[in-house]
Amino acid sequence: MSIVSQLFDRLNRIGEITAIYFNNHVRGSRYPASLNGRLLEWYEAYYAFSRLMYTPEFLIEFKLEPGQMVVVDNQRMLHGRSGFVLEDGHYRYLEVAYLDWDETRSKARVLKAKINADSNVEQ
Repeated sequence: MSIVSQLFDRLNRIGEITAIYFNNHVRGSRYPASLNGRLLEWYEAYYAFSRLMYTPEFLIEFKLEPGQMVVVDNQRMLHGRSGFVLEDGHYRYLEVAYLDWDETRSKARVLKAKINADSNVEQ
């Protein structure tokens, strides 16, 4: 198994990266055990990719204001946050929600079909 496939987890038939799971929660439990003596090589690749992610040309930083939100597709975008200090009397509220794409696409198809059917009836 290649270091690239171990580091990025999902490659298609021609070796293109289709998903990246890059976080401490999965690093220890999923990757290094299957490297058969190539652990140092894996960590070198992991560190190189980590440095690349923090290169200014690939980094977008912004501060959310109260009432704002961000929606991220975990399969399409690496995301994270920098540290922060709360002022006295303030709090951080984080809400996480997961969306199932199969269900979402199915609902969109049903609604589109209904809209098309309704527009045909009106004519």
